Amino acid sequence: MSTGDNLLSVLNTLESRAIVLEAELGQIDADIALNATMARKYGESTLADGSARLAHMRMEKSIRLAEIQTQLHDTSQSVRKGKQLLSTLSDDIAHPSHPSPLLMPSRYAGTPSDSPQRILTTSSILSGRRQPR
Repeated sequence: MSTGDNLLSVLNTLESRAIVLEAELGQIDADIALNATMARKYGESTLADGSARLAHMRMEKSIRLAEIQTQLHDTSQSVRKGKQLLSTLSDDIAHPSHPSPLLMPSRYAGTPSDSPQRILTTSSILSGRRQPR
């Protein structure tokens, strides 16, 4: 799985989990309200443990949801900043007419399929580089 696929999978999973947490928080809120109604009817002492457990569960899920929302926001900002950075690069680098191959030494000796042997580059600095022998 490529890095892009991994990133997409993580973001989709985080978004899905956020939706589930929001639904769970809504149900917990409804249960807390129902528990309060039952406590008025049957007495606080009967339902105190349940109320405390619901409040604790709500706090934990709220914290997780906030962490997910922060991560999604930070990722969105990172992508936006990356796009801004790319737009500042010259058109020659961003849109090459003839990319030149860059030969790269294999980092994984004995497993050439795990590492690219040729990478096309648009960098004028790296285009003349050759693989050391």
